[in-house]
Amino acid sequence: MTRLINETSMNKEPEKTFLQRRDDFADQHNKYRIKYNRISWVRIIMFLLFGGVILLLLSREMTEIGLFVVLLFIPLFLVIVKWHERTGSMRNFYILLSEINNEELQRLDHQFQDLDPGIEFAREEHPYAIDLDIFGRNSIFQLLNRTETADGRQTLARWLLSKAEKNEVLVRQSAVQELAKELDFRQKLQASGRLSKGKKTDLKPLLEWLQAPVRYLHNH
Repeated sequence: MTRLINETSMNKEPEKTFLQRRDDFADQHNKYRIKYNRISWVRIIMFLLFGGVILLLLSREMTEIGLFVVLLFIPLFLVIVKWHERTGSMRNFYILLSEINNEELQRLDHQFQDLDPGIEFAREEHPYAIDLDIFGRNSIFQLLNRTETADGRQTLARWLLSKAEKNEVLVRQSAVQELAKELDFRQKLQASGRLSKGKKTDLKPLLEWLQAPVRYLHNH
């Protein structure tokens, strides 16, 4: 009975963690959303003031002062635009982190209907893909998939459909053990990938850099 209670408690720990993170990130999203809206009003007001100054300049009623305001306004407005964009990115970033933790809660609750089924990778002629529910609803792919790029999805599908050599298995297991302790890093990486979805990305330079030999710089 004690063992059953302990196992139940252990099973609840991930749920508490993901629930807390989901709500915390949702709160952060809300703060940045409010901030983003306020900066939007600042941009609108500044634009209207700038338009007024331009009109005064055209009417030659504020030539010197107006010109100074215009020269001061342009860099200030660009700074506010950048600030607005960064705030919008953080707003989007935190809502994605909240969604990612909600997806983890769905997996714990065996609710897979909203998760990517990877059905296009299913092969009827494959020796075990259909029998083991590798793809589709309530599949292993839905349970494991945290990828956010087409290359990532394809790599995961390929790994699930083909066997690996022993050394490769050990390397993957080592990577999993190392990343298992880095929940915050994994989720922020996933959110960054999701934030970049739809944007054209070239992974070749990154892959070449990762595969390049390590070079050490020595002071002489």
